[in-house]
Amino acid sequence: MYAVAAMAAVAIAAAAMTVFLVNLRLRATEPSEAWSVSTEPDDWLLCIDKKFSTVPAAVQELWRSFVAVPCYNRAQPPTKFLKFEIYLIQKRERPLPQDVISCPSCSRRTPAARGTCLYCGTLLPVSDIETAPPQRNIDPSDLAFNAVLEPLTSGPTATATASEPVNAEGELSARSTPSSVALAAALNLSAEDAEAMVRSAKPIPVARCQTRQEAEMIANLIESCGFNGRIVGDEELNLGRELTRARRITLDDDGIKVHASSSALTIRNEDLKLLVMGALRRTRVDYSEAIIGARGKDANLVDSAQFSSDEILVDVYTSSLDSSFRVRAEAFDYSGLVEPLSFRAEANLKSAIEALIRRAPQTRVDSDFTRVRSLLSRSWPERSRNESRGIRRTGLSFRPVSQQSILSDNSDQFERYSRLMLLFA
Repeated sequence: MYAVAAMAAVAIAAAAMTVFLVNLRLRATEPSEAWSVSTEPDDWLLCIDKKFSTVPAAVQELWRSFVAVPCYNRAQPPTKFLKFEIYLIQKRERPLPQDVISCPSCSRRTPAARGTCLYCGTLLPVSDIETAPPQRNIDPSDLAFNAVLEPLTSGPTATATASEPVNAEGELSARSTPSSVALAAALNLSAEDAEAMVRSAKPIPVARCQTRQEAEMIANLIESCGFNGRIVGDEELNLGRELTRARRITLDDDGIKVHASSSALTIRNEDLKLLVMGALRRTRVDYSEAIIGARGKDANLVDSAQFSSDEILVDVYTSSLDSSFRVRAEAFDYSGLVEPLSFRAEANLKSAIEALIRRAPQTRVDSDFTRVRSLLSRSWPERSRNESRGIRRTGLSFRPVSQQSILSDNSDQFERYSRLMLLFA
């Protein structure tokens, strides 16, 4: 009885394997070739598509053991199998979506906008895409490539951008143009955000990519909407080189003298190039949660508190990064530039900038960081991290609570914006 059951199971497995290989044969060949007379089962294996080329040896042995001659090696196939074969061929020849590409190495379908194969990591050729992929979270320390939307310098859209009024809150009006609508659809943005990027008249990063191929495809997508796209690598921004922190500035006959913590720089007036104003925002949220021993229960929030601080600073760039410096509004001696001094650090900083501009009229001043900060968050978001502050006991019952903090700041965002303005200056 067991022998009969075993033979029946083997027969069923052989029949299933036959149907499977016949379907593969129908998928891999044309109708005229699929029904050619052949008595060699290895010919069928050789005609299988590249995707199924690695057939295990055990399957081949099972095929040779139970199937001596192909069951459909006749001149005219049955009608139902012919229809099924035509359906498979039409499905195979159907073109791939524009945002999907076949990997040249493993032949698997992978998103074209990734730049590398999702399965084997092979670099994919640059192709045209219809929409940009979602922005991935890339660590700030990783060297990546940024697809930047360049400001328009000519054409009717640029003229409208320059003459566009602003509302009472200082924001640009939301009147859409055909190009901004196409840009919104290509980058998966809202119409208001795309219009704000166009009318900001600033270079705005729209995507941060891990490979240059991804950035090139998104830059080509931007150009297909009628705008100019540029690829800027993190290496070009020179983020690893910190600016000298200025403590005091005094005026000389030939230029200015910047006093740092342990050194002093002498800068000529004609070497001053760019001033980028920004605001650093730091937020800290402290919270305590009760520790519950039973599984499946959520931790109870015992206490929470939020602290925030803002600091104004200015990056002053010269012809070289070695002589460039940074001024922090709350940690700077204004006595060498401002007379008389004010009780407010913001007023003193404004007067100091005006004194530098009078000395070097050719210096450009960029004060748009706070205006375009929300547009930068797509590619350069504010960074946050969790910090554990240990466990303490509280209350009459001395129950244990876990103390944690969430810290966030936009220092990396301003650093990248400042260096991007220097690159486009």
